[in-house]
Amino acid sequence: MSTILIVDDDFEWRMLIHRLLQKSGYEVLEAENGKNALKVLENSAIDLVLTDILMPIMDGVELIRELAQRHPGLPVIAMTSNIEMPYLNIAMKLGAMNCLQKPFNRNQLLEMINEALGKINDSIIHE
Repeated sequence: MSTILIVDDDFEWRMLIHRLLQKSGYEVLEAENGKNALKVLENSAIDLVLTDILMPIMDGVELIRELAQRHPGLPVIAMTSNIEMPYLNIAMKLGAMNCLQKPFNRNQLLEMINEALGKINDSIIHE
């Protein structure tokens, strides 16, 4: 079973995604900002990070930058509800595998997660 870390400062949004992923068979951990996400990663084996971009303390862009250095190869999917800012493009340049515009539907999210985890599993199998 794959473990996904949800990083989002919006409690209700985190809970919604948590329930959806849990029902889909994933183990789910949570953090409300990038700084807390890094603490979770120190103590847990994570297969994928799903992070919001705009958060207090440490935003998603900073988190993605840190993850690229500390955990190279860890798949990251970025998400945001702010359509006027170029943060998703920045996230992709820093290493996010994919980006989601909030609100998104269940199928979009699960497709991206399955694709990201599949790419990682394929590269392990073919090495």
